[in-house]
Amino acid sequence: MEFWVYENWQAGPHKALVHAANCPYCNNGGGTHPGTSDLHGRWHGPFATREAAFAQASRTEAVEVRACRKCGGLP
Repeated sequence: MEFWVYENWQAGPHKALVHAANCPYCNNGGGTHPGTSDLHGRWHGPFATREAAFAQASRTEAVEVRACRKCGGLP
């Protein structure tokens, strides 16, 4: 199982969310709107472990780092 981080600096506070690759919001790093620009956010990954994804999320400038509320960042 792989994990992804979605960093978003547009919607609310700058945040980085950890997702399992199979999460419907992640879609293996494609998100819910594949092909959109990086104007408001971007995907980081894939990562082999949840811990590696959280480490990357912590390296962003996000003020909020957490797991996705839908998948919990769990496969």
